[in-house]
Amino acid sequence: MKPDSQILDLALCRQLAANYPAIPLLRAAQAVVGHFARVKEIIGLTLNQYALLVAVALAGEPTVNQLAANLALDQTTVSRNLIPLKKQKLIASAPGKDRRTRIIALTPAGKMKLSQGLPYWRDDQQRFMERVGEAEWRELTDRLNKVRQSLAGG
Repeated sequence: MKPDSQILDLALCRQLAANYPAIPLLRAAQAVVGHFARVKEIIGLTLNQYALLVAVALAGEPTVNQLAANLALDQTTVSRNLIPLKKQKLIASAPGKDRRTRIIALTPAGKMKLSQGLPYWRDDQQRFMERVGEAEWRELTDRLNKVRQSLAGG
């Protein structure tokens, strides 16, 4: 017979699985990303890549760390997601004030790609708001931000 510590508690497993917060959040995120997939089909960028172009455009010429802070992502994730944009010559990077920082800027091709996607992004966003409701979306966004902030403290 196995020691008690190795017996699987299926009741506890069911209880935890039923209340696991990541599953409904992941499903909702997948549905939202899927709703905006048309940008990828039309201009050839993933939603994350397009969001990075938007973030760079709005920030001017940010550092990678500034982009990460603006997007609430870690610096490594942002750096990794910038690589395909740099390979496609949609962004350029240059040394910052010291060797540890890089300044990111849109290239003319990046500005063109961003401009191409804006009408589709606007249309998809309008359809999204019609289906979800602006008030409901604002309320959900507020609640999700509170969850993120409460967990960010450790």
